[in-house]
Amino acid sequence: MDWLTLIAVDSAALINLLIARLLGKQYVRTLWFIQALGLLIFPMIIVPYTDTWVLPVVASGLLGTAMLFSKNRPWWLRILGAVVTGVATVAAGILKPSAIIPMVAIVALAAASGLRYFKWRKLMIGAGLALILATSSSLTYVGLQGAVKRQHFLAVNPALKIPAIHFINMGMSGCDGSYNPDDALKMAELPAKKDKVAYSQKMIKKRFKEWGIGGYATFLVRKQGYNMEAGSFGWLGEGTFMHVGQPDRGWRWIYQPLLYPTGANTKLFFFVSQLVWIGMLNVTLCGWQRRDFWANALRWALIGAWLFLLIFEGGRSRYMIQFLPAMLLLTTITWEQAVQVITRALINIGFKQVKGAVTQQ
Repeated sequence: MDWLTLIAVDSAALINLLIARLLGKQYVRTLWFIQALGLLIFPMIIVPYTDTWVLPVVASGLLGTAMLFSKNRPWWLRILGAVVTGVATVAAGILKPSAIIPMVAIVALAAASGLRYFKWRKLMIGAGLALILATSSSLTYVGLQGAVKRQHFLAVNPALKIPAIHFINMGMSGCDGSYNPDDALKMAELPAKKDKVAYSQKMIKKRFKEWGIGGYATFLVRKQGYNMEAGSFGWLGEGTFMHVGQPDRGWRWIYQPLLYPTGANTKLFFFVSQLVWIGMLNVTLCGWQRRDFWANALRWALIGAWLFLLIFEGGRSRYMIQFLPAMLLLTTITWEQAVQVITRALINIGFKQVKGAVTQQ
């Protein structure tokens, strides 16, 4: 499982570099350094976690959309992009339903842009690519569902599937809308799906009545803070998933004092990871002047992710891991504009300070 996590994270980083090359070769070097820095402070790479396993699937979906909607590309690349997008979207949806949000956002924005600039030729090409995408999605869904039914390693009972409304209910619980053990236990106690749905609906009405409109709006603002607060993605913040003694000698000693519960330098790790996280968020914010299709598409992908985590179970920054490919790409393509905005702001602040000092003299 540890090796699976390592392969998943590293392969997602490599796929992201391919996407950057399709969007513009000038982005490859920037993304290379950003991802290299990110991997140095990404401890989730050493523990099995479904949000890291889905990363290469999400990155593949973004790669498919990059091939599908790239301009001045050969026709076969766009067809291949439709196939890859369909396969990756369905695979991501089965492994982690929320992971389809970036692909859905990009395809929806592309469709809206196509309708805005209506031309029959583009409409026919778009319809053909959409048919290929739908076909690849359907075949992938049927194939994966068939594989689940045919396997005998794990017993799968579809009747015990937890309805989506349960996660909406948990998303309204507590002070941060995170995992609620009482609601989870109730889902195990209620065997019938209709009973699970009825319980969740009752709790949603009860909690919304307790919050009120103003209280719920305040709750969502606070929840968004919990969703985005930690650059460490909640490392060592919950659970007892790691039991170790003293750090090893040799090269492992470099990281174990920083990451292990018994490490002496964990505060340094939290400080550095938070610094990098704040930097990434500031770049995506200050790069607002970049407004082409891909910048807007990746912004909508992140907005969709935030809306999902606000409505459904959230309250944990580690839930943002599955959306890192989109966030890293957005940071990369808006880097130049963000640096310009930040530089101008610093110059203006410095100029005002100097002017104020001269005036006082």
